[in-house]
Amino acid sequence: MNSVIKIITDYESLKDITIQIDPYQIREVLMNILNNAFQAFSDNKGNIKIKGFKKAGYIHVDIQDNGNG
Repeated sequence: MNSVIKIITDYESLKDITIQIDPYQIREVLMNILNNAFQAFSDNKGNIKIKGFKKAGYIHVDIQDNGNG
């Protein structure tokens, strides 16, 4: 079986921003979301898009996949 999962990132606009956050908690949250995205690919093929941006004083992280789930 040929499996190809491509991760596309776009968070250049956040490169000079510093926030205070528990690195272990945010890692756990992001890992859970990404694991769910990987599990959505029944044939181990697809794309995961991760986009980070600042809007109205908040940091946003959007994660999308094109899996079946």
